Amino acid sequence: MYSIIQTQEGFAYPIWIQILLGLSFLAVALLNFTNKRYIFGGVLASAVLMLGISIIVTSMP
Repeated sequence: MYSIIQTQEGFAYPIWIQILLGLSFLAVALLNFTNKRYIFGGVLASAVLMLGISIIVTSMP
């Protein structure tokens, strides 16, 4: 995550794929939290965070 912010480069995927992945990971993370699978939910929530940072970094001029 630090290298994404430091180099100002996101993941090498188009933004629409990153948004779709982020929404999918968010849905599964919420499902895992409701089923009390906190470790999997935390891992997926961190993936959503990383994708969000990547989207912000790649959409900046």
